[in-house]
Amino acid sequence: MDLNNSEFRKDLVSGDWVLISPKRFNRPDQFKEKVKRKIAPKAGCPFDNPQKTGNNQPFIVYPDLKNWEIQVVQNKFPAVVHKENICASEFKRGPFPVVDGVGHHDIVITKDHYKNFAHLSKKEALQVFKVFKERYEVLSADKCLQYIFIFHNWGPKGGASIFHPHYQIISLPIIPP
Repeated sequence: MDLNNSEFRKDLVSGDWVLISPKRFNRPDQFKEKVKRKIAPKAGCPFDNPQKTGNNQPFIVYPDLKNWEIQVVQNKFPAVVHKENICASEFKRGPFPVVDGVGHHDIVITKDHYKNFAHLSKKEALQVFKVFKERYEVLSADKCLQYIFIFHNWGPKGGASIFHPHYQIISLPIIPP
């Protein structure tokens, strides 16, 4: 396996697909101590100004880049990677069926550093869902993808590695069990 590429491997016993994603190893971890959630400062937060911290240009910005409230950007540490005009191929590695880890891994970032979904106004929450829908519709047109899921992990016990509230949209070339 190329250590820069993700892949799905089929568990021979359960038939479940397992994602192996080496690029995720280097992602930041603001919650090194797993005991209690700490409020990370805004200073140095990669999501307070995503374009200045190395993220790609946004796919979606609401309402505009200067006055943004929501941005959708490519994950800097993606579990799967989109390859233009290349669909995932299935092959064997030893006894294991393997599928290339081709897909999209997006981050939906809301502006407020301290406001997770439960604290958004109804208007803000509706806008987040509209952005989810807009990105979902774009991804669902990709014939190489079979499954899209959207989630919000909050805090270290929820799997978040950054304090700033954000959501993830991942599209896969397989359908999980």
